[in-house]
Amino acid sequence: MPTLFVSNLPPETTPAELEKIFSRHGQVVQAQVAVSQKTGQLQNFGVVEMPEADAQWACDTLHRSWYKNNCIEVQYSRPFVSSRAPQERDRYRDNRVSDPRLKSREVYLVSGF
Repeated sequence: MPTLFVSNLPPETTPAELEKIFSRHGQVVQAQVAVSQKTGQLQNFGVVEMPEADAQWACDTLHRSWYKNNCIEVQYSRPFVSSRAPQERDRYRDNRVSDPRLKSREVYLVSGF
């Protein structure tokens, strides 16, 4: 089932609002918005999971549409693929986790309030 990445959302957008926007274009399996782990504030992006046909229609219809004075962008999310060898990738990940500058930028997704 495809996942859509939604960016440039207003910072006060909740998962329920995101689900309501996309439910007009088909069945929404799950809608989530990103929340900063450090501050607990909502970020300006989220993800929506929908069936294939509904996702295509929602993506075509809602991409570059306006929501609360923000031009939202909707795209298919792509899985992360690393071109590094597993040993090098693991070494990089260990370095990243120990870097306090990067820890402050971590976010997590919330399904509802």
